[in-house]
Amino acid sequence: MVLLDLSYTFSEDDKSNWPGNHPFRKTVVSEGDDNAMSCFIAHYNLSMSEHIGTHMDAPFHFNPSGWTTDQIPLEVMVDVPGVVVDISEKCKENNMAKLEKDDLEAWVKENGPMPEKCLVFMKSGWGKYYYSSPLEFLGTDKEDEDCLKFPGFGASGIDWLIANTSFVGIGVDTLSIELGRTQECYVHRTLTSGNRYGIECLANLEKLPAKGFHVTVLPLKIGGGSGGPCRVVAKL
Repeated sequence: MVLLDLSYTFSEDDKSNWPGNHPFRKTVVSEGDDNAMSCFIAHYNLSMSEHIGTHMDAPFHFNPSGWTTDQIPLEVMVDVPGVVVDISEKCKENNMAKLEKDDLEAWVKENGPMPEKCLVFMKSGWGKYYYSSPLEFLGTDKEDEDCLKFPGFGASGIDWLIANTSFVGIGVDTLSIELGRTQECYVHRTLTSGNRYGIECLANLEKLPAKGFHVTVLPLKIGGGSGGPCRVVAKL
């Protein structure tokens, strides 16, 4: 068995963030032995957006009746079968490429039916930019979401998954599961309407096979949350 971390480390150096989202901040409370116990104690205060770094979009993010982060059943987050749909070739030609119905049908033709209650990951190849080039990862150096450009799921892709599988969620190695302004957030709205979740800014998808692995997704258990930072681990 091999365990693979699909999460990025939270750091104040992280620049691949959605414009306007509160970045990760770590403030020192204690980091030394200047205390009543006269021994080394490390302690920090943390602040950040729910939707930063490797994180979950809970169903409640776009569905007022959907599960909040703390309500999502463990059964759809722990040891879930995973698949990877690779669209990296077309992303080389178009930084706004979408995973569509044809990509999923091609995957099934090559790999067979998708597992029951699986997580479907889109691999664009964008992970290589997360640390090395926020400009490439975001598609812009402006703090303006209207300028963002990155690959994501398309409308026909999410519709095909709902019609043909029992998937529990989707994940991407890009900033968001879709470039929402290009399709009125159709993927977010459609995904969450069925109490399914999304995972954004996944790492190391290039190290996963097309199928034959399981995934555990553990977000911070935020009461009433619309999502949250995650540790995501694949078991091969």
